[in-house]
Amino acid sequence: MPLITLKRYLTNSEDEIGLRRIVAMLVHGMADHAVCADPQEHEVFRQDMQGIHEAAQQDCSHDQLLVIAGAAIHALDSYSLRTTRAIRRQDALLQNMIDMLAQTVIAISGGSERAAESLTAIRSDLEQAASLETVQSLKSRLGECLVKVRDEATRQRQEREAAISELRGHLQRVQSPVLQLKNAHLDAITNLPDQAAAVAAFEEGLKTPGRKYILTLVVGRMQPINARFGQAAGDEMLRLLKKHVQTQVMQDGEHLFRWTGPTLVALLPRQETIDQIRSKLKRVLDVPLQNEVDIGGRTVLLPLSIAWSVIALIPPITNTSLFISKFIASQTPLDYC
Repeated sequence: MPLITLKRYLTNSEDEIGLRRIVAMLVHGMADHAVCADPQEHEVFRQDMQGIHEAAQQDCSHDQLLVIAGAAIHALDSYSLRTTRAIRRQDALLQNMIDMLAQTVIAISGGSERAAESLTAIRSDLEQAASLETVQSLKSRLGECLVKVRDEATRQRQEREAAISELRGHLQRVQSPVLQLKNAHLDAITNLPDQAAAVAAFEEGLKTPGRKYILTLVVGRMQPINARFGQAAGDEMLRLLKKHVQTQVMQDGEHLFRWTGPTLVALLPRQETIDQIRSKLKRVLDVPLQNEVDIGGRTVLLPLSIAWSVIALIPPITNTSLFISKFIASQTPLDYC
């Protein structure tokens, strides 16, 4: 061993020794400072460079040093290609994650653009990413975007809760008169809620927004019909009026009541003007109707004449009741014509 060491110093100049040291140092530095994108690939590269580093420290000629340097460059070039591929794979995976996140955010946010715009900007930057530092920066920006997504989700949840609360209040207001109608006293002849239920429904109607109208209907010539054919015939005429109004006039959310005597009233929540309402009612209620009534074993064909009036529901309720009473009284003399 001492002879080999002595030969080294006898056969090599100081320049060759210095060159060998420089090559060894460069190889060692390349191995220590290479970027680590994939731990397994990085370890293989370090082992390759360690073998080259050991070869550079042995006695060798200039030509051998050139071969060693070329091997180091080739190993570094090969590792750089593999590292670039690994970084691109990371970029692709991160971009796919952001694409899926962006689609999910848009889907759950009902098309909200505020968070989606941030994700789109990050996706655009990813396409231009060329270094590991850029990817790290994008990860930081993605974290900021996720905070915005969380804030957006919180805001939408609060809006939904407020909307649900408002809807529940509206349903309670709408259901209140309906529940009162279910508990109201029903007329024995028509099976409709009575006058007290009608007044209560009018009062509830004034508490909710939107236009509402009161339709008053009076069966014509009721007293002559009762006098000639009996009260059963008059009751049948009331039921015929009820059926006709329910099938031809009433809409969802509207209610019909038995007021008194030959009179029915209806509460109509509609957004049309009163002239439009009257025009629609005229086409239905001014058409003559006839009904076959069984009287004492024989069938009698009786005409159903209807007197009607419609007014807007406005406070106070006493004025509405007074108008209905006056309209009924105005039709009473016709019963004796």
